Amino acid sequence: MKFITAEDPDVVSQIEDSREDRKVGRTYSGEAGLEFLRQQIREFELERESNL
Repeated sequence: MKFITAEDPDVVSQIEDSREDRKVGRTYSGEAGLEFLRQQIREFELERESNL
């Protein structure tokens, strides 16, 4: 197996965040991922409307 190493600090940070998310169960697949995104959009839109 060949490993690719990232040198870009932003990419390294994203990889580290993804690993942490997997450790604590913050990963979503399929329908669960879509529902998570829908909820995030609803919350964003409600917050935006309350700031108008």
